[in-house]
Amino acid sequence: ARAEVRAVVLGWLDKSAETIGQEESYIRTKLGVVVALLIKSDYPERWSGAFDDLLALLSRGPHMIDFFFRVLHAVDEEIVSFHADRDAREIEHNVVIKDTMRASSCVRDLCAAVYEVVASYHATLPELASLGLRTLRLYIGWIDINHVVNERFLPLLLRCLQLPPVQLAACECVYEIVTKGMDDGAK
Repeated sequence: ARAEVRAVVLGWLDKSAETIGQEESYIRTKLGVVVALLIKSDYPERWSGAFDDLLALLSRGPHMIDFFFRVLHAVDEEIVSFHADRDAREIEHNVVIKDTMRASSCVRDLCAAVYEVVASYHATLPELASLGLRTLRLYIGWIDINHVVNERFLPLLLRCLQLPPVQLAACECVYEIVTKGMDDGAK
């Protein structure tokens, strides 16, 4: 039944790529939570290509990029962030999800997608670039720092610090990098 629900949701997203931006913000957010919950229940065992399926939506334009970031925010809330009311089995499965994301190309691909969005839209759609940076901020604490602190991404972050529409989001990313719990020399 979950596979059927997933197929219906992804099918609707595919058909609604051009019009999803017309939906109320809360509808897009709730749909992002639904997708995140499908990921939580099925990734990696029954939906190993979950993040590949999401990344494929990005080519459909700014509205799908916005939706993609809403899903990643919901993934942070439903899987990554600690909640005391989660039972041991749920916490254990969430760890498996994060470990699988880190071990595969998933995190690298997600960071590359954020880079492309920020680089492409920081001047034309700064609210979308800011959403990408705010999403990245959520992930910096638990992903390999080399996905963000590198010759490609760091200059973009530093450039964004000088652009008022995106500078707060860029500053939040830099803050997360600086306060990341790891040896300063390794950073």
